[in-house]
Amino acid sequence: MPPPRDSDLPERVHICELANGTFTISDEFAELIVASRNNYDWPENTGSAESQKTIIDLETNVANWMVQLAPTNAHAIVREVSKWGGNNRDAQARIATATSATQALMSSAIQQIMSVRTLNNGLDKLSELPGLGLVMATKIN
Repeated sequence: MPPPRDSDLPERVHICELANGTFTISDEFAELIVASRNNYDWPENTGSAESQKTIIDLETNVANWMVQLAPTNAHAIVREVSKWGGNNRDAQARIATATSATQALMSSAIQQIMSVRTLNNGLDKLSELPGLGLVMATKIN
């Protein structure tokens, strides 16, 4: 899918880079994001309210696991995001049975995706782990 062009977006939907290097979005863009999220329904046909509850619960759990990103916490993040993301049963089994060494690699990769400078390397490392690929790695991000 090609990236959207300005003409593809509703009027007054934009992102601006500020002089200090941070970004700001227009009110219309914020409204578009909120509306899209409020209507989000994944897994399909669970209903947007249940979908939102699942996402909020997952985000809360991930935030708690990130406080002290030990390999076991990284493993829990990968396992739960992969399950939510709809990864197939065989992939889920490979993730669930990850060795201590693989869990340590998960932790290292997740730490790398937390920085813009090392994001690509972290995604590459996650993508190489058993049961993961780039699509699932980007969901963890």
